Amino acid sequence: MGQFFQSWIFQIMVLILIYILIVWLRRKFRRFWSRRVGAFDVFVPFLLFVSLEAVKPFHFLYLWLLFGWLLLCVIFLLVVGLKNRVLLYRLYFRGLWRLTGLYLLIVYIVGVGFRVI
Repeated sequence: MGQFFQSWIFQIMVLILIYILIVWLRRKFRRFWSRRVGAFDVFVPFLLFVSLEAVKPFHFLYLWLLFGWLLLCVIFLLVVGLKNRVLLYRLYFRGLWRLTGLYLLIVYIVGVGFRVI
């Protein structure tokens, strides 16, 4: 039974349950929840923890993952700055936060894929 709690199936089930809980809380407390903040925005810290745990056997990749994320940030900064001609912190941060969530989700999927193989 201890192996099940460390398996990738259990991790995915926990992530899905956390996401469902966040969506339920957002619907329940709609009055207090900002419309700009989505359920995926709140989910990003959980993805950070889980993606780092998924890549833990390949600890030498941490630096490369950080470098890839920083490169993604700079590219996103250039795209937003050149497109809008002005850089508003609110738009940049919100977009970067969501892009970081997608990056972490991809890192998690790749990490789990390498562990399964």
